[in-house]
Amino acid sequence: MGSTLYQKLQSIEVVSMEYTAIRNIINQFAEHNDGCKVLYVMLELVHPVLQKDAVILPPKSHECEDDIHMYYQIFDAWLRYKTFANRPYSPREQVNHFIREFSPATESGNY
Repeated sequence: MGSTLYQKLQSIEVVSMEYTAIRNIINQFAEHNDGCKVLYVMLELVHPVLQKDAVILPPKSHECEDDIHMYYQIFDAWLRYKTFANRPYSPREQVNHFIREFSPATESGNY
């Protein structure tokens, strides 16, 4: 299966030559002929959970244009990431993080 996947990824119709970084990854695994490893390395580039040294900070309200609904969606995704990264927060910690990161007073340093 890995070999078949690799052959499919190697096709220029699937990954064109203009994506040189991805083509380099595919070529890197030519000797192994393992498409599963190629996909994993490709995902490591973009997926924060797969990055070994990734530090994902909670979102800031100004990044969401102070829209509380959008902020909550992004904050909830951050909490899920922390749970998957084996760092779940208690309900009290979640509320404290939410308030601290949403409150405009934190930007000026006043609580």
